[in-house]
Amino acid sequence: MTSVHTSPLLPHKQHGAIILVTVVLMLVMITLVTLYTGKIQSFEHKIILNSQNKKLAFAAAESGLMRGFAELQQHKEWSIGAINEVLLSQNSYTVTATQQLINRHDRELALIQLTSTGVSADGLATSTVTQQALVYPLIVQIPKAPVLVAGGLNDQVSFELAANPNGGGESVPLSIWSNAQVDMDAIVGFTCALEEYSSGICPLNAYSFSMNQGNDILSNDANFPVDIFAYLFNVSLQHYSAIKSEADLVLNDCLLLNNSHFGIVWVDGDCHINNGLNIGDAAYPILLFVNDGSLHLGLGSTLNGLVFMLKQNSTLATFDVFIPPSSSINGALLANYALGDLAGSLNVKYDQAALATLTESPTFLRVAKIPGSWHDL
Repeated sequence: MTSVHTSPLLPHKQHGAIILVTVVLMLVMITLVTLYTGKIQSFEHKIILNSQNKKLAFAAAESGLMRGFAELQQHKEWSIGAINEVLLSQNSYTVTATQQLINRHDRELALIQLTSTGVSADGLATSTVTQQALVYPLIVQIPKAPVLVAGGLNDQVSFELAANPNGGGESVPLSIWSNAQVDMDAIVGFTCALEEYSSGICPLNAYSFSMNQGNDILSNDANFPVDIFAYLFNVSLQHYSAIKSEADLVLNDCLLLNNSHFGIVWVDGDCHINNGLNIGDAAYPILLFVNDGSLHLGLGSTLNGLVFMLKQNSTLATFDVFIPPSSSINGALLANYALGDLAGSLNVKYDQAALATLTESPTFLRVAKIPGSWHDL
């Protein structure tokens, strides 16, 4: 019987071929996986890079928006076209503005929309944001008369006042406006037109004088503001600190004031103005607050602008205004308490130009962001 012998080489060859095919397939699969992983990682890297660029562009746009508000705070207007700046990070921004005028309380206010576009350093990403701002005056009402006083005038006071020629209406002069008594039968005082006051002949051609109260003194008026502070600033007396925070100078006395000062000055305590000073003028007036203190003008001194005598509700002390005949306030004097309790004296000349500047000059304008106006375009 003949036996058949099978060669062992064939199975070994088949086994080797299978191993080779398996290795090749594994290599192909590893290559494909590597390529796929590389593409995924490259895609993820692009996503991360784009996201970072977008954030950088957004941050640059926000920086531009803040730069725009800083420009408004400084100049209160936009007359410079576009602002283009490159940051240290090499990101950049461009800021532009559009302006429109709106009417509020019979006044024109500037509504400004800032648009800032930020660009990433590589130029591949941009972001645009906008926000609106309102440019408004601190003083919302120009006083109607040279003297506005809550609580009236004590009969110990003396005064000489130049009236607002149109304070009571067209060609209707107004010298004093108060919610309380002004008794000319007991007060030594004169009111007259601007020309007579400037010529030094006010007593000779007076609207009102002792024992004769003319229509230019409006006292016991039910229409007088309940809060004279709010009447002027649209901020109630209890929130007076909001106006104080806007002051250019906050002092404890007036000894340092000189001819170079103008703008907003807040004084806590008595204010003594030195002799011979001429503080402010019609183009650069002063807005002076005397809080819980008396005002004393030195001989031959002039304050050009508006003086607000302020007494806190919790204060029990008595204060007054002392202006000698050689000195004056050119503008207006306001007080939220009765004057004359310390036998004070008032010399006030109504100055329309100086008061108008207080509502128009950039020195007395403020900028406020409008809530809810921010947008990411």
